Amino acid sequence: MAITYHAGRRIQGLASTGAVDTLGTSVNGTNSGTTTDSNTPFYGDTSVAFSNNNAVHDLGTTSSFAGLIEEDFTVIFWAKASAVGNGGAGSNSGWGSGTSSNTYAGNQGTVLNCGQVSGNGSTQGFVISFDDEGTEEFYMWMGDGNGNNILNDVIGSNNVADTDNNWHIYMFHFDNTNSEVRIYRDGGSSVIQTTSYSSQVSSTSATTYKKLFMGRQSDDDGRYFIGSLADVSIWKRLLTTAEFTQLWGTFVDNTSTATSSVKGVRVDALTNQTGLLAHWKLDDLNFTNSAEITPEKSTITNAQVGSRFEETDTRKMYSFTDLPTIEDDFSSSSGWTQVTNTASGVSGGELIGLTNSSGTNGAGVWKDYGLVSDEKFILRCKFQIVTQSGGAGNASTLYFGISDTNAATSPHSNRDGFGIAITNYAGSGMLWLYPDGTTWDNADTDMSLTPTETTYYLEIARTSATSVTFKLFSDEYSTVVKTHTQTIASTLNGLRYIMFQEWRNGSSNTTKVAVDDLKIYNNVSSASELYWKEIGT
Repeated sequence: MAITYHAGRRIQGLASTGAVDTLGTSVNGTNSGTTTDSNTPFYGDTSVAFSNNNAVHDLGTTSSFAGLIEEDFTVIFWAKASAVGNGGAGSNSGWGSGTSSNTYAGNQGTVLNCGQVSGNGSTQGFVISFDDEGTEEFYMWMGDGNGNNILNDVIGSNNVADTDNNWHIYMFHFDNTNSEVRIYRDGGSSVIQTTSYSSQVSSTSATTYKKLFMGRQSDDDGRYFIGSLADVSIWKRLLTTAEFTQLWGTFVDNTSTATSSVKGVRVDALTNQTGLLAHWKLDDLNFTNSAEITPEKSTITNAQVGSRFEETDTRKMYSFTDLPTIEDDFSSSSGWTQVTNTASGVSGGELIGLTNSSGTNGAGVWKDYGLVSDEKFILRCKFQIVTQSGGAGNASTLYFGISDTNAATSPHSNRDGFGIAITNYAGSGMLWLYPDGTTWDNADTDMSLTPTETTYYLEIARTSATSVTFKLFSDEYSTVVKTHTQTIASTLNGLRYIMFQEWRNGSSNTTKVAVDDLKIYNNVSSASELYWKEIGT
């Protein structure tokens, strides 16, 4: 099903891959020691329990979150933790090299570890943990990869990180713009804790994180979380408090599992899915990332005018516009001039080119659409060969194109232009044409296609003052049948006339072509530019 992007909506993706989340739904990591929990904030579903001292999910390395801390981003999760873990409050349990030498406190473990390995800022990433002293506070760390610890402390006063063995939802705003992290709880609109960054993150040195873990901190194989998690998500935007309130649903405090009337809402129910990097529902033990992959902007052709696309790696912003400079559906014959051949012209909502048995060179039809760019433009149209018949020899050539000279003169005359010809002249078949002030048939290239009754989509793209690319598609500008790029003279300019012309026709030969949905885009040179205009960073 096609996705429609609404006017003003901010779409995000990468310049290189087009995918916001390069983890996709197939690379979901390795599970160890977790179990299914029937207690859940979502009625009729399950959550995931981290129920011993070595339960963890290793999500592997990824470039999806590279540069994330330079942005404003949000982390949301549901958690249910007990009041005292196996190690006991005040025992510093949670530190250590492995379960053989230490026990790990249940409520003092790591929920999400994204890249942290040393604690000295040499790796970019962040950690969110329940504090290892049973204080009902969060411990948070963030490093920029350049040796700077942006956050590295216990955050929050008592009762920020609930350990009452009931479900709670938390939202963390990592606001790099204002150099602070804000914590929200249980759908509330008020901040329950704000902590400043030591400095704003202006750049990061890393292009990929190390390990992404859920349930354990990576650098010392310790700080295991004991409790249950549900619906963990990471967003490259700051979600609104209204959205956070929606996620709380009809849930109430002091609730250990949902009922038909008391239940939370998953993040995929939010209307605005913009910026969703990863979403682990945790409704099974597969840890499937269900974040929808955002397509490359060149493939998004059905957005509403005014929608914006942000390339999250280049920071470039684009605005959607499918507004050609020239557009004609040939519902009217106004402005068209017939030359000798009255069979060519606008008829039945199409522009018809038809060879005339009189064999008059230059016969046809033309219209002045005004000057197009001498630097770059794209012409597109539906191009249907309705009839093609006739014997070999100098006969039955029909030309369609854009020129600086109208059809009042023979196509054999000097002219500038780009076009395509259906012909059996000299056994050529179909030709790309790009006359540059000389005789037009001396500047052509055989397409190695036999003209038959078929429908193509034609694209003529002037990509610079000295280059033009011709393409034929078998469908609507998706599957290329033939393509040719030609170096041209920079003096080939002043193009303005769309025309059909015939040349050297014989009485027993007939060629008929129907053109529809003509669009010309000025000052663009590639298909992606037809829809997305760069507007800044």
